[in-house]
Amino acid sequence: MADNAVRSRRRTGRLRPPWRATALGVAAVLAAGGLSLTTAAPAAAAEIGSEPFSGERVKDESLWYAGPYLKGDPTGWACLTAAPMTPVDKGDGTAGPAGPVGDATVAPLRGCQTHPGMPTTPDKPGQGALRLTSNKKMQNGYVMTTRTFDARAGLRWTVDFAMYKPATAQAADGLALMLMDGSKPLPEHAGKNGAGLGYSKLPGGYLGIGFDVYGNFTRDWMPDYHKGGPAAAKPNSVTIRGAEKDAAGAALNNPFVASYQSGRRFALSEAKTREEAKRTAIVELSHEGVMRVQVDFHDGTPLREVIPPVDLDTIEGQPPVPDKLRIGFSASTGASTQIHEIWNGKIETLDPNLFTKVVPDGTVKAGEPAKFTMTTSNDKLGGPTTGPITTTQTFPAGIVPKTASGDGWDCKVEGQTVTCTRPGPVLKPGESAPPVTVTTDVAPTVKGEQPIISDATTPNDMNTKPDTNKVDVIPAKGPDLTVVTKPRGEVQAGEPAEYQIDVTNKPQAGPTRTGDTIALVRSFPEGIKPVSAAGDGWDCKVEGQEVKCTRPGDKPVLKPGESAPPIIVKTEVADDASGDLTGATVVATPDMPNPTPVKDTTTVKPAVKDPNLTVVTKPDGDVVAGKPANFVIAVADAPDAGPTTGPTTVERTFPDGIKPVTASGDGWTCKIEGQKVTCTRPDTLKPGEQFPPIHVATEVDKGAKGDLTGTTGASTPGAEPKAPVKDTVTVTPVSTKEPDLSVATKPEGEVVAGKPATFLVDVSNAADAGPTHDTVTVTETFPEGVTPRTAVGPGWECKIAGQTVTCTRPGTGADALQPGSQYPSIKVTTEVAEGAEGTLEGQAGVVTDGDKTTDPVKHTFEITPNDGAGGPGVHCYGGLASLSIKPGLTMGDKLQSFTGSGTSAGCKSVDSKRTPAYVEVNFEGSGKGSCLPSLGLPNAEMTGTMTWLINGRTVQSTVMGTSKLTLTGANFDGIVTAGQYKGMKVHATADWDIASNLVTAVPACFLGGYTDATGTWNSVSVG
Repeated sequence: MADNAVRSRRRTGRLRPPWRATALGVAAVLAAGGLSLTTAAPAAAAEIGSEPFSGERVKDESLWYAGPYLKGDPTGWACLTAAPMTPVDKGDGTAGPAGPVGDATVAPLRGCQTHPGMPTTPDKPGQGALRLTSNKKMQNGYVMTTRTFDARAGLRWTVDFAMYKPATAQAADGLALMLMDGSKPLPEHAGKNGAGLGYSKLPGGYLGIGFDVYGNFTRDWMPDYHKGGPAAAKPNSVTIRGAEKDAAGAALNNPFVASYQSGRRFALSEAKTREEAKRTAIVELSHEGVMRVQVDFHDGTPLREVIPPVDLDTIEGQPPVPDKLRIGFSASTGASTQIHEIWNGKIETLDPNLFTKVVPDGTVKAGEPAKFTMTTSNDKLGGPTTGPITTTQTFPAGIVPKTASGDGWDCKVEGQTVTCTRPGPVLKPGESAPPVTVTTDVAPTVKGEQPIISDATTPNDMNTKPDTNKVDVIPAKGPDLTVVTKPRGEVQAGEPAEYQIDVTNKPQAGPTRTGDTIALVRSFPEGIKPVSAAGDGWDCKVEGQEVKCTRPGDKPVLKPGESAPPIIVKTEVADDASGDLTGATVVATPDMPNPTPVKDTTTVKPAVKDPNLTVVTKPDGDVVAGKPANFVIAVADAPDAGPTTGPTTVERTFPDGIKPVTASGDGWTCKIEGQKVTCTRPDTLKPGEQFPPIHVATEVDKGAKGDLTGTTGASTPGAEPKAPVKDTVTVTPVSTKEPDLSVATKPEGEVVAGKPATFLVDVSNAADAGPTHDTVTVTETFPEGVTPRTAVGPGWECKIAGQTVTCTRPGTGADALQPGSQYPSIKVTTEVAEGAEGTLEGQAGVVTDGDKTTDPVKHTFEITPNDGAGGPGVHCYGGLASLSIKPGLTMGDKLQSFTGSGTSAGCKSVDSKRTPAYVEVNFEGSGKGSCLPSLGLPNAEMTGTMTWLINGRTVQSTVMGTSKLTLTGANFDGIVTAGQYKGMKVHATADWDIASNLVTAVPACFLGGYTDATGTWNSVSVG
């Protein structure tokens, strides 16, 4: 397999792994050999501890816990290969003393035991290693530090390891480097073996880095081990898994953090010695939670970054890096085996890793000043600074630094170089120092991409190479000015007018320059005379029809995309000016000495006309004696008039018998004095428009009647005075009768299950009642199975809520329902449920003020089943009376070989819920013979039953009728050949008996039968 692509180190404050989808959970804690652990954080990058594991014993036996060496316990296999061989049995139960499980002090690292296939003598002192397992099956070995170390300065953990010499066809399982939360108790045992590599479910586990030979540590397949990762095994992988528990103590199950499947093997089956199988792992972890893993395969290739920097903050639930950690190693074998060994372990603090990023504050343009921001940061995968920070920036020729400053920085500028130093405070990993602002002058000749060389340093800084920041310099351009001249509002003949002139530098142009002059000339057309011109920074004068203005190009500089302050020109428009008049404006600079004048058109409107107001007053509904009445006053300006130029006043005088009570309207101020209502408003009414209406509420005397006359007038400044407009108000006497409404609901056509159905709702007033004089409301509630969908009717406003339709109409004035009259029908469309059947009941009601009847009215309607065989005009074809008819027979076909002759009609179905409403049979025939004529029974009565099979449904019908035909054992088959039910199959059998006093003679007749008979099968109609 090919190696995964390796990303270069990301130098940023907050890292986000691009391969989050492949991230594994258990963080690998790289354990440094027999460490001499310090208790305080080092002042600078330094060794925390180391252990070569190469001698007869470790440096400090009290530092290491390798599990109990117990009889019957297969977990204590860790041993020193250079120590004297030991006969202690580690799990097979054949030898060795037993001891207490949790007693770490009685379990120092021992010498290794031998078995077939393993060395029989120890390694020479100084040449040994820590063997976690031999190549024996079902072994597990682990080693953990009994003491913790300070992790606040980060750690760099280096360890050599080898996995080799399997005793089985396939090598397994792998080894894990483990980091454990130092605030948690020392575990008595490693975690889950096999797929867990001894790390999964390890109490207090924070990160596990598994060198997964078999591939199951990487895989997400055993929920009781760990979670996350690919579904399939990934052999030969280095995989990181996270913590056992989150910060709150809830189980995390060692989530997947990251993984790398290598094309170079971690385990070499063909190797005979550990040196042949040697690999070196380097794990870096900052206290801010960024880690990476590198591996040296010792095969002539460079050190390889197998896990690029991953930010543990992106792993859901993963707690922060503890202030104190402990380390450990574990490995296991199962049905497959190999030797697992480590040596030369060392832990150091992380050095700081500084870099400076230089970015311009905006676009850098040739010939203009430019400002840059320098930000010096400590990479999140690093250690804290321990001394002063110095950052040096070398700018390219043509970009000359002038000043440099920043909070806490001491900066100096020497030629093209800016050097800034700050003594502190400590810059932690992932943090940035306050920015430094550098001002520069950019030469007009500079263009394109320019390098800025940055070098940030501090004691023990791991980044020794300068960084290159690049800036793109836009070449210098000359200004490119545009000019737009527009009137400020409408230009009216005989009135003053103002113009605004805007000068803008195009976005893609260069700025105006020092020493340049912007010159502008505006030529007005005849009929529009300029009077004055002024603008901030402009020097303007008027000469006849021309306005001439100038301004310096650098007061201020007009940058690309910017506009100069506008020039305002005041003019006088001649009384006779009209139509479209053309003017021209030109603007020039030394870079554009011969610009093209920009023409513009001014539309001059004729002189303003006087307003011409109209006023109309109408009652809003009926005016009934003894009841309140509302009036609406509308004021409009004629389309061919001028707008109002002052306040508008309306005066309405009501006739005696109608007393105004209140008056209001949007924007109107109204008062009432006796019979007079006066309303005013200040705003302008344009020609052809209308003010919001005035609403006047009145009280009508009980004795008022007939036609009463009122007057309304409207006035405004400039309008020709008009006499008030008279209007007639017809007062209706109080009615002595109240309305008596009724409502009726009926279906429009057949109501068929599973199909839409339409209902008509009609409201009428009794002939001897009074007219309606208030809102009329109709409600129709449909039964379950019939759902209303739409409801409409002329003059009605309808809404639907569930099964209920509610419709209203004014019911007064022109809409009043007179005695003996009916409103237009309300048409309601419904959906009928498939299972609806039988007789259903709805309920309708109508109410209005004074109505005698308010109780709802119930109504019923029948549901016609939808069985595929019904419907008017549906024909089913077949044969009758001892016939054998082939499917597909059509009307009018001749039939052969039947007994008897005649017709039968009037068949009625008794099951109307599941069968057609009727079945009608028509048949004609004739035959030779003397049976029936000899009986003298040309018309014998008959009764019987007929069984229909329509669309697979059996229906029995009682049949009555007259016929000259005896039908016994009759049957027919047919297929509908046209219409809605085309293709429907019909089958029927009949068993009809003669019902006369000559029954005994009939069998004899049929024994002989008509041997030479023909007939025509006309139709069977099903409806």
